[in-house]
Amino acid sequence: MRNSRLSAVDCVGRGISNLRGNWELVPTVFLQLVACAVLTVLGLLAGGVIAGATSLLSADDFSDVDRLLERFQALSMSWPAVAVGLSTVFIVLTLVSLVYCWFQAGIVSTLERGERQAPPGAKTQWPLFRTFSIRNLMGWSSGSAWRFFWLLGWMLLLSTVILAVMTGLAAVLTFLIQRASGAGALVFGCLALLPIIGFGLTLNVWFAIGQTLVTRDQGTVLGASRTALEILRRRFGAAVVIALLFVLASLVSAIIFVPLTQGMTIALGDGGLAATVVQLLLMAAQWIVSAILSIAFFGSVVALTCNELAPGQGGS
Repeated sequence: MRNSRLSAVDCVGRGISNLRGNWELVPTVFLQLVACAVLTVLGLLAGGVIAGATSLLSADDFSDVDRLLERFQALSMSWPAVAVGLSTVFIVLTLVSLVYCWFQAGIVSTLERGERQAPPGAKTQWPLFRTFSIRNLMGWSSGSAWRFFWLLGWMLLLSTVILAVMTGLAAVLTFLIQRASGAGALVFGCLALLPIIGFGLTLNVWFAIGQTLVTRDQGTVLGASRTALEILRRRFGAAVVIALLFVLASLVSAIIFVPLTQGMTIALGDGGLAATVVQLLLMAAQWIVSAILSIAFFGSVVALTCNELAPGQGGS
């Protein structure tokens, strides 16, 4: 039986239903954000302490360029400590990536199983998507974490190379145009950002589709990358619409929270326990909203991916 092809709006609808059916993923993503943030800060501090940067640099140094250069020169003399400190930072950031991938494997696997479990169609009741349990989450996380880690590394490497080439070409062309016309260089520089932003959105969707594919049994990194590219080629318009919808939602969230946070900071002052508590609560609220949007986005991409892999859509 041939399944009907879902539109971008239908995919978003199923993603939201998947989110509702597995709402426990919201605190899971929040815990993922907190764990990665804490480990990153601790790793940077540990690396700085080992390298001696925290003792050689102070806040006053950054207001004096000559003093800052002297401090960095002194820091460079102790290169063994710097090497150990940088190694520590690298190890901790690798650990952060593993923690992120462990959580992400369980989150995406829950959404993918829920999507496959629910009946096809644009208007499926959200309870039919429910697959969440602590046991399932930990089992799926442990089973797919390493594949997520290598997929993350592969796509980060590829995207870094491509973005570096695109940025370099844009910078060279901007410089050449600037030699002829300053206003033309400004216009071209702004226009050159559009393909870079577009590539970033495309890469984000490609990565999300790849994550969906590696959660499946016998999924491999290279195989998931190739299949994700094929799905992206077939449904490029829908994928871009989904990405733009959630970028817009994230911008709306930022427009709400940034002025609110600044206004509360001004109203309560820079110091005091009340100001600190309010800032922490607002930050937690913003992270929760980000977690909701992240799960809905991945749920939408999972719906798009599973729909394309269904019999009759070119998948198996």
